[in-house]
Amino acid sequence: MCGVDRTVSPARTIARVVALASFVLGCAVTANQVLDDGRLSWNWLYVAWAFAVIGALYAEVLTPGAPLGGAAAGGRPRGRRRMYLRQLRASVADMETVGIATQGEFALGLRQVYVEVSLAPQPLQDTAGEPYLGHLGRPAGAAGERRALSSFLHDGGGRVFAIIGGPGSGKTTLMRETALDLCRRPRPWERSSRRARLPVLLYLRDHAGMILADEPPDLAEVAAAAGWTAGRVPASWIRQQLDRGRCLVMLDGLDEVADADQRARVVAWTRRQIERFPGNHVLLTSRPHGYLSNPLPSVNVLQVRRFTGEQIGRFLHNWYYAIECRAQGTTGRRVQQQAGQKADDLIGRIRERPALYDLAANPLLLTMIANVHRYRDALPGSRAALYGEMCEVLVHRRQEKKGLPDRTGLRGPQKEHIVQRLALAMMRRKVRDISVADACAAIDGDVRRAAAGLAPEDFLAEVGRSGLLVEREQGRYAFAHLTLQEYLAGAALLGDRPAELVDGVDDPWWREATLLWAADADASPVVAACLESGTARALALAFDCAEEARSLDPALRASLEDMLVRDSGDDPERQRLITAVKAARALRETIRLTDDTAVCARPVTHELYALFLQSERAEGRHHPEHLDDRPPGEPVAGTWAEDADRFVTWLNGLFEDGTTYRLPTRDELDDPAIGLVSGTEGRCVWVRTDTDVLRYVPSGVPWPHAPTVEQVRSRLLLDFEPTASFLRLALAPPDPSRVEAYAELFARVVSEGPEEETDDLGPVLQVFLTLAVARELAFAMDAVETPRPSRLHRPRALAFARHIDTARRTAAFLGASVVLDPDLDAALNEAWAADRAYRLADEDRLVGAAVDRVRALDRLSPRLLAPETPHALVRALEDTVELARRHGTRARTADMSALADDIAVLREATRRLVAGAGGSSAVARLLDGLLDRLRLRLRNRARGFGFVHDFDRVREFDLAVPRVRALLRVHVDDVDDELVRDSAQALVNGRYRHRVRVPGLDLDLGRELHPVLVQDRLLDAWLAGADDLEATGQVSAAATALDRVFCGSAMATGTERRRDLVAAYRHLLAAWPPAGDHDTVHRFGAFLAAVAAEPESRGPEPVGALLREACGLLAEPSALAQAPTERLSGATRLVLHARSLVEPLLSRLLPLDGEDLGCARIELLAAAVMLRETGHDDIAALLTRAVRGLITLQARDEEPQPDGELLLLVRT
Repeated sequence: MCGVDRTVSPARTIARVVALASFVLGCAVTANQVLDDGRLSWNWLYVAWAFAVIGALYAEVLTPGAPLGGAAAGGRPRGRRRMYLRQLRASVADMETVGIATQGEFALGLRQVYVEVSLAPQPLQDTAGEPYLGHLGRPAGAAGERRALSSFLHDGGGRVFAIIGGPGSGKTTLMRETALDLCRRPRPWERSSRRARLPVLLYLRDHAGMILADEPPDLAEVAAAAGWTAGRVPASWIRQQLDRGRCLVMLDGLDEVADADQRARVVAWTRRQIERFPGNHVLLTSRPHGYLSNPLPSVNVLQVRRFTGEQIGRFLHNWYYAIECRAQGTTGRRVQQQAGQKADDLIGRIRERPALYDLAANPLLLTMIANVHRYRDALPGSRAALYGEMCEVLVHRRQEKKGLPDRTGLRGPQKEHIVQRLALAMMRRKVRDISVADACAAIDGDVRRAAAGLAPEDFLAEVGRSGLLVEREQGRYAFAHLTLQEYLAGAALLGDRPAELVDGVDDPWWREATLLWAADADASPVVAACLESGTARALALAFDCAEEARSLDPALRASLEDMLVRDSGDDPERQRLITAVKAARALRETIRLTDDTAVCARPVTHELYALFLQSERAEGRHHPEHLDDRPPGEPVAGTWAEDADRFVTWLNGLFEDGTTYRLPTRDELDDPAIGLVSGTEGRCVWVRTDTDVLRYVPSGVPWPHAPTVEQVRSRLLLDFEPTASFLRLALAPPDPSRVEAYAELFARVVSEGPEEETDDLGPVLQVFLTLAVARELAFAMDAVETPRPSRLHRPRALAFARHIDTARRTAAFLGASVVLDPDLDAALNEAWAADRAYRLADEDRLVGAAVDRVRALDRLSPRLLAPETPHALVRALEDTVELARRHGTRARTADMSALADDIAVLREATRRLVAGAGGSSAVARLLDGLLDRLRLRLRNRARGFGFVHDFDRVREFDLAVPRVRALLRVHVDDVDDELVRDSAQALVNGRYRHRVRVPGLDLDLGRELHPVLVQDRLLDAWLAGADDLEATGQVSAAATALDRVFCGSAMATGTERRRDLVAAYRHLLAAWPPAGDHDTVHRFGAFLAAVAAEPESRGPEPVGALLREACGLLAEPSALAQAPTERLSGATRLVLHARSLVEPLLSRLLPLDGEDLGCARIELLAAAVMLRETGHDDIAALLTRAVRGLITLQARDEEPQPDGELLLLVRT
């Protein structure tokens, strides 16, 4: 049996002798001619050679019984391998479609259609739990690696592999494709490696008789008996290749050997062949039930993985292209476009039915779906019809087409009826798997009625072989997919009153079974039960049944339609119910990830999100209007992390039946099943972690929304506009001497009086302060008159309130008052109180105080639009200007005489304003000019009066004080304030350039601080709005700042509120490297952009999460144990205040405000600088990422983001 056949036929021997004799004869004749006359006759040589070749060809090829090569005992193979591979290639070249009900007219080439399945290493005991037709049935993230078969064969990790997969998962096709790949002619650069393996493919069902014989042949004999060899490949030659270890042996379909004892004998034979022919690679395929009881020892187990969404798409495109090429008899771009359109149409139809898409992960069922779509021009009209065809294939059709034995003897319809009864029993028990004993009890009566001698156990074993039932674990069966169980249960209830379905309208377990039943039934009993129940879940089921049902009572259909169009009025409970119904319907289609987790088949759409926005706006939250402009069916994109979190909370609050949704986790989004979710390819999705909502960026997708360096710099420069006043205060912190300057002067003038008539400063000061009141009233009028977007109504109201507050406090200082409308006064008082409470609130109350202030401003805003408000302001302004004129008339100074004409012009402009012929901006400009001229004259009169303060130098002095104090602290532990003042005064008097020595220190202040102080002056000049440095000498910047602080203007009122911003600017200026050029502002912007630079290429995470993480780290004493207490507390305060500014914006309690965002960014940058100086770069990096996130947040809120983050939900 295992010997070598050395017999040589007589005909072959004679042919060899003739060939040799012909060759010898030719050589002899040639030699004779040369010897006789010295000439060679080529004709005789050609004849001799021809006889030799013909004889050899006859001997080796044409002789009857000749094998495909040389000596049978082991001569060189020559053409044998080529002939063998040609025969095998012809047998595996076409795609198998056995058992598919709808067949095509063309046999497709395997290479045209094939998409390689993926394999994953798997413990043997885990392979039985795979429900092969759909979801993984395992915890998310446990899907394991996915690799091609070739990677396992070439990585040297083993020689023998058991490939385990469910029915239709592509095991046989994988073997055929592997054989076909090895049969192709190797390219020149592949020859050395490609000849190493000879494919030996055996279908065990075809060779079971030989293997199970009393004295079974060896592997070579069995392989030589394969039908495709046509008797032309001798066992001896195959044995020779096996002995050399050059083969890849593929044994397909162990499970198709039906009897368990016979399977055990086949496994034993396989083990002997592996031992007999070591060195070869061996692949054994089987379904789990056929391998678990008789596994091979020392075998690597590989699990066949289901198709991913990308593989499904590739298969359908390949399949349609192959079909169209055969149908049209041509190839090319046009055919490819047509095929692509049809493939995309089918993919779209499948995506519309997520449960069907889940089943399409099985290659067999996917092929069947493609055939149905192609040759019926559409998918069946209902899911139920398609599931019915799938169940027919699995229960009996494929087995019949393969010619496999059926031990039950039942017809296909009989089998279908019994599995329907089993599915119904499992649905009634609410289980997805069932023990053998319980299953047998459930179908015992039906089995015995179908075949008297058939045991239920035998029927279960046979259906288990079909793949419709899988053995999840020892002694427990489950349907391959829950959808098939639900379909079969619904089919079992056809023709009867479905009591289970009527009673289960509020039970989500029966939902899919009900819908599949309704497709072939009158759904009226179920819809009536849903309307009687009245819950959101039941009503959603009623609407779905109305869409799916074969028929429905017209009255019930009218009731459903009326429910949606009828106004719920003031009934919040009914409104909640209708919203819950709409939400349940929008999210009804899911794709199951695990037994208790399902992901929604589509992201949240604008139609559902609009219901959430309606609820949010009713609560006073502020969402951008562009979210309302998107088509209802499109997925909502560009929401914030906080929006996503609140949306889930709102959604779960709609349901009272325990229905809950949540955001997915990162592991769940890494599950291949997510590829089946429509519209998520290459898109970012919000995910939930243990602590926060974060952005999930798929692998290979660039990180979105990352601002460029130029965008960061530009935005930070724009932040100067609303915060420049506080930057001025940071450059020169309010010093008592500045505030006391006017107060001392005024007190001396009032109490002592002038010694000379011409030096009477009292009326001059009165005119100055009265005109300051008029200017604040003009500014308040401008806030009322200037058109602004609706989103800016709160800043306008706040500016109005502060201008009126400043005017009234200044007027009270003069013994006067500002009288307005009583209703307006009440609203102003409430706004002032809320504003003061906000500015004085501690950290715990800051967010609540901000919300209270916003609501107070909302109540004030309508009063600004009332017609009586501008009239009251005009009257007050007219009275104030008239009061200033009277004060000026009483003044006996040349200064007031010189300004009399200007005051007259101002009075005329005010009268035109009263008559409605002018605007407040013109009056404000006149007031600014008058105040500037008065300031200059007031400064000169103060000097003549003997006033000790130099108004020209007070600004420079205030700029120098913080710099001198910081420098001295480097050299002296305890710095005396008097020493700081004296040193700063010496620097200012010497114009920064004289050698200024500090007593007891070898320190030249002028040399050390000159570049920094020049930089401060340049920045201060820009903030003052002057065109050049010379202009500041004419109108002192110090006088402007002094006036504002003294009079309590809007900036001074906000100083307490923005005290952290002032401190932030101080820290940033201290860290700013000096530069002496005039491009100061842009250099400062570049410095801020450098602080905010992110070394990583990733985009910003949600700002709220970053700030919470940073605050958590700052709250850990151990994390910052080495940091200086002062610097740590300063950084912490800045971060906490910035967070208090940002959180109301993120929660939509306040509209997005550019000033608050700018302040928060500056404060976070300053805190980052402080933390970097202490070596805490990790926290500083969180803060700079938050700054970039705030920049992105503002940009995205201003413009729609159609490619923003999606909102995907998981139902638990």
